Amino acid sequence: MKIPLLPIQTLVIFLISLTVGACLSQSGYDSQSWFILSRNFILLTISNFVLYFLCQKIGLTTPTRLEHRIITLLILFLLFDPQTPWWIFLFLGGTTELLQRLFRTPSGPLFNPVASSGLLFSFFNYVPSWWGVSYAPHLFLFENDVSIAMFLTLILGGYVAYRYRKLAIVLAALIAFAVSSFMLFGTIPLFVIVEGTLAFFLLVMAVEPKTSPILRNEQYIYGGIVGILISIGPYTRFPETYLSALIFANLYTHRKFIWNSFVDQKPNVSYKE
Repeated sequence: MKIPLLPIQTLVIFLISLTVGACLSQSGYDSQSWFILSRNFILLTISNFVLYFLCQKIGLTTPTRLEHRIITLLILFLLFDPQTPWWIFLFLGGTTELLQRLFRTPSGPLFNPVASSGLLFSFFNYVPSWWGVSYAPHLFLFENDVSIAMFLTLILGGYVAYRYRKLAIVLAALIAFAVSSFMLFGTIPLFVIVEGTLAFFLLVMAVEPKTSPILRNEQYIYGGIVGILISIGPYTRFPETYLSALIFANLYTHRKFIWNSFVDQKPNVSYKE
């Protein structure tokens, strides 16, 4: 009897497949383009692993599974345009590792690691373009162009979200996005739903196990927060709508930890007779 792949292993396979497809779509057989893509990923990896080992040396972290770092690196690679300056990739990998080590709860990162670093870099005008999650070829469906990558995301990303028992988040986010968009603007932007970026965001990033709720009723609220914020994001001053929405939703996930750590702190007062 074969043992099914663990969700984390399926996610690694999915991200590798998506990365290979994106690179082929971007570069074909052009050696210069492949050099740039390879360089970017190598710089990401080097800086991430250097910071990881440094954090271990100073006792800021304990050893973690290799798959976690591979997933983080692949998502970062897929988010940022290959033409982004090379030194951004060098800083990006290390910054992501450092942020998730500095801002933590007892069970894991306080914020989604990729979202926190991506949002930070967007303040310096290096905004994630999500180039590798919705690439050619495209199919014309529902009067919209749908990336072939969308189907890969739905199948493998959906399977991972199902195994993590986080599909309630995806459903709540989609409903909240559709309802709030219609109430505020009188239309439901179907092209956003089928384009591919939103599917990747919801099925891969929003359901990350350590930064999203476990309980089903909390998942509905969490997903609702995400859906509403991404619907109004383009009409506000939020930097990088998806990542900002995810950071706010992460605050809801860890609200008790934040309250106990930073708000409900009673001063230690001693009295002398």
